[in-house]
Amino acid sequence: MTEQFASASTNVIAEITKSFDCAADGPIPGQFASPVQSELTTPLPPPGFVWEQYLFEGTIAAERFKTLLQIIRPADRAPASQVAVLEPWHRAGYWTLYSKVNRYLSRERHVAAIVVANRNVLESFIKPGNPGQFDDLFLPDLENTDSEVMAQAGALLRSGALNGMRARVVILGGQSTEGYWVRRYIQQEHGQAHFNGRNVFDGYYPAQSALSSPRGVINDLDVPVVEVQGESELIRSYANGRVGADYRRDDGELYRLYEVPGMPHVSTRHGASAERLRTMHCECSNWSEFPLFEIHHVALDNLILWADRGLAAVAAPRIETKDDGRVIVRDGHGNARGGLRTSYLDVPTATIHATCGPTPEDFRGDRCDFLAWEEPFGKATLTSLYGSHEKYRSRVNLSLDDLVSRRWYLEADADELRDEANGFDWDSRTR
Repeated sequence: MTEQFASASTNVIAEITKSFDCAADGPIPGQFASPVQSELTTPLPPPGFVWEQYLFEGTIAAERFKTLLQIIRPADRAPASQVAVLEPWHRAGYWTLYSKVNRYLSRERHVAAIVVANRNVLESFIKPGNPGQFDDLFLPDLENTDSEVMAQAGALLRSGALNGMRARVVILGGQSTEGYWVRRYIQQEHGQAHFNGRNVFDGYYPAQSALSSPRGVINDLDVPVVEVQGESELIRSYANGRVGADYRRDDGELYRLYEVPGMPHVSTRHGASAERLRTMHCECSNWSEFPLFEIHHVALDNLILWADRGLAAVAAPRIETKDDGRVIVRDGHGNARGGLRTSYLDVPTATIHATCGPTPEDFRGDRCDFLAWEEPFGKATLTSLYGSHEKYRSRVNLSLDDLVSRRWYLEADADELRDEANGFDWDSRTR
């Protein structure tokens, strides 16, 4: 029997969230509290969108709180979809999910919401980064503060209290450590927090959280869940004597797990993480161009269509493993078999290593294990696989057509990989 994460606070949250004793003030003027500037952040906001911040207050177990909620939504002249994706502000000061899905949210006219739900974020980043502006904000030091704040922020998104914005569908998502807090909310609080007779959240998106997850699988709920774990998370679940990938379970009526071969924890595509890499001392080189953000685009889109229109998310097989999951089955090029596929794996030009280190047990303190790297194929391999640049491009196009038809990749993202295949430097690689 898989161990489950025990709940100690469901009675408290049931009592508090039935009334939702909370209120919003804003949009407020002044300096915006921004995510920590690093390779993990993205420009804010995109053209045609507005960035607003609100102060909101509520009650947790008879203790008041006052914290920060930020909204990125279409401007009035371009109406929003009435779908909102809420994430908790990461404990290292980042917006982990928005940084990856902002292009998708912009295309679909969805709303992004980021809430400061954790006391450490408030005291370590928000207040010091904005001296004098947010001194009166406070969060109680309670076990369930994060979950309570997320629930009440979700209710605000539904209520119309945020400058008239009323979300029809609200998704709670998070990546990495914040994926942990989504999983914790699911396992402890889901079904207790309601707004107008409905669950506060219409679906959940816990992503790449394997090493920081509450123990055990996510049980079946009455709203859809799409969980994403990359090859990196699968490898690192067993590295350094860890307990294993106990997030793994079969798909259910309202649950999908996408395991993605070649997918690292942190993207290095198009020079992302360049600033970070200059200060790291990793043994690897030739960082991977794996399309990590685009995987989040399609997974989140599948979840939103499920929650909003009842269109069930497609299933995908697990990454193939043997020896109780500890050994990944690989093809003749060393790439992982199975899982949710991409053209990078189905029409390869390199062996993709989803972590950096000589073995999975090389658990580096500078987190090189978060990064993927590639070993490019030589002339003989490329020629034997494809014969010519034209045939390679044709194979990529066919692969993308198939992935899009399966809803494993979005058409809006496929053109980027088509252009990349067109520009592939075949002549220099096959000399």
